[in-house]
Amino acid sequence: METVRAVLAGRDSGTTGNKRRRSTSQEEKRRSSDRQKDKLPKKMSKDQLESLVKRMEETLSEMEQLKLHCGKQSEELSQLVVELRRENQELVESYNQLAAEMKEAKEIIDQLQDTKHAFNAKERQAQKLSRHL
Repeated sequence: METVRAVLAGRDSGTTGNKRRRSTSQEEKRRSSDRQKDKLPKKMSKDQLESLVKRMEETLSEMEQLKLHCGKQSEELSQLVVELRRENQELVESYNQLAAEMKEAKEIIDQLQDTKHAFNAKERQAQKLSRHL
């Protein structure tokens, strides 16, 4: 109702629409502020304030302890990450070495198989020659 009165008062005084909007906006802000004030407790007793301060101090103390705990855990995790990276690098190097050794072993096996096939072919050829003689 007050907004309507403010708008009407603006009309009577010959103000423009922008001023009316501003006054309406200011009025809404005032009402919002009034509503927020209504939600707050009117007055706290000394005991209530002391209790609140004590709880806040306890909460702050707990937060500091958690911060220290998290800091220690973060340090430990950082050290573990460094260690895991080192182990990973060692495993990569070991894998690469084993892969090279495996490749060499396969090449040797291929050569031995080629030698075996060549030997078997020579042996068959020798048997054919001995039959013809």
